[in-house]
Amino acid sequence: MPQAMLVVPKTPILVALLSILYFTLFETSTLACDVEVDQNDPGAMYQTIQEGLDAALDGQEVCVHPGTYIESVTIEKSITLRALEGPALTVIQSTTLGTSLPGVVITNGASPRVIGFQILEFHNGIEVLSDGEGILIANNVIAWNGNYGIALGADSSTTTAIINVTFANQTDQAIHTFGSKINLVNAYNCLFYRNDETNPPQQWHGNVNLVGGHNLSDRNLSVVTEDVGPSFIDNVDPMIDPLDGYRFTSDSSPAIDAGKPTLKDRDPDGSISDIGAWGGRYSRGWYRGPTGGPTLQDVSLSKKQVQPGETITIRATALTD
Repeated sequence: MPQAMLVVPKTPILVALLSILYFTLFETSTLACDVEVDQNDPGAMYQTIQEGLDAALDGQEVCVHPGTYIESVTIEKSITLRALEGPALTVIQSTTLGTSLPGVVITNGASPRVIGFQILEFHNGIEVLSDGEGILIANNVIAWNGNYGIALGADSSTTTAIINVTFANQTDQAIHTFGSKINLVNAYNCLFYRNDETNPPQQWHGNVNLVGGHNLSDRNLSVVTEDVGPSFIDNVDPMIDPLDGYRFTSDSSPAIDAGKPTLKDRDPDGSISDIGAWGGRYSRGWYRGPTGGPTLQDVSLSKKQVQPGETITIRATALTD
């Protein structure tokens, strides 16, 4: 982890850069970690995600440090479950291939937020069995599950928001409903990649009506949408690497700067949100550019306020991974 020190003159371009940097630092530093989970720290109070969830109270945030957590978890409270360094480094994985267990179950009327994980090799990646309002599933990579990516039950909330999620390599559909029809699933800036290898493939269940968002699929879709439904970039190669957290492999990816173009959904660098797990405001704590580059941590400024033409020092630790 080499130390980097930059001494730079203040120019109009730098003003914008520093504003973005400061906004990123502010957003990151104000994340509320009421409960921390760290399986790599023998002294940590909670070493499994389920232990952290059990300890948390409604309204609190459970922050998960990097690692591969071999467990199936159940969320029964309206909490935020967040990976501190995003889906490249934080994985929820099944104990065995072919398991009948889901990765994450949302139940008991809860309205949680699940942000920034890879969820791999379960029966269903996430099961939504709660009628809670305002459920959020954001910036996750849901991949290689033996059945569905997200399965929504008969009593599921119709206000579940699925934002900047990459669905990849599910044996069956990326999004599925069971029981009575789920009329609305709100999907924004999601990337659908090689789900359901049947012929013809069906990225999600025909009972799903999608609303909102700008989504991308690598193959023709079989989907019912509302008149106000999502726009699709359809049947194109997203240029992502399955071996590297489904990160983009080229700045020419059609998913880059192609998301819902609102200010609050912009990427941390100020550009329009990328489509998939690596874009949007919920990636602010761990975002890095579409095709990689060092991640900076422990960033500090020699002064927080500067005059035009003044020189300041930016110190940071650059992670080369």
